[in-house]
Amino acid sequence: MEQRKYFKYRINELEEAYKNGNGDIAILEELEEKLHHRSTQRARKLLDAVKEH
Repeated sequence: MEQRKYFKYRINELEEAYKNGNGDIAILEELEEKLHHRSTQRARKLLDAVKEH
């Protein structure tokens, strides 16, 4: 079974991964997958930023 990299990350950790990812496509795709499972306003805002990249 494939383990999701960001499964246990808090939103602030996801935001940090986004900032430090430097536009890396693999990181953006992993973040997008994870953020689709989140429903908070903060997660939706980060998802929008990831999609814009």
